[in-house]
Amino acid sequence: MLVTGNRISDSKILSSISFFKLSEKEHKTLKIELRKEISPPEILGKIDLKQKYSCRIKNQICLDSLLKNGMVISWIEPDKEPTKHIFKRFKAVKSELNNWGGYFVFLTTNLKRTIISIIRNKWTTSKILFGADIKSEILSSVVEGRR
Repeated sequence: MLVTGNRISDSKILSSISFFKLSEKEHKTLKIELRKEISPPEILGKIDLKQKYSCRIKNQICLDSLLKNGMVISWIEPDKEPTKHIFKRFKAVKSELNNWGGYFVFLTTNLKRTIISIIRNKWTTSKILFGADIKSEILSSVVEGRR
C-alpha cells in the first residue's frame, strides 16, 4: 500500500491510497503523484483599471491598456522581503516571463527608491513596469473592494 498526503492552504490534507502487489525480493518503481487542490481561486480584491489614479508609471501607460495579454500588479518595498526574493526569482525566469506576453506592474509609494533598487539589481525587461502609487490610491481601492 502507498499512502500520500498533501497539506493545502487551509490545513486540510488531500490524501490518496494505492494498492499494489510486491513479491518477495521484487523491486518496484512507483510514480508518486500528490493530489492537488482543485477549488476555484478566491477573489482577494477588485480594481477598477479605468479609474484615474495619481499613479506614475513608466511612459504614462494606463493600466487598462495592459490587459490584452494579462497583467500581475504587485505593491513592493524594494529594500525588504519578500520584494528582494521576487526580484531574484524574476531574474532567474526572465526569458519565460517575456514569452508569456503579459505585464508585471510593480508599484511602490517611492518610485525613486525603486529605480535605485532596479539599477542595483541590473534587472529590467520590457514586460516589467514600475510605477509610483504615491497616495496608495490603487492599493486602497483593492482593499476596499474586498469588503
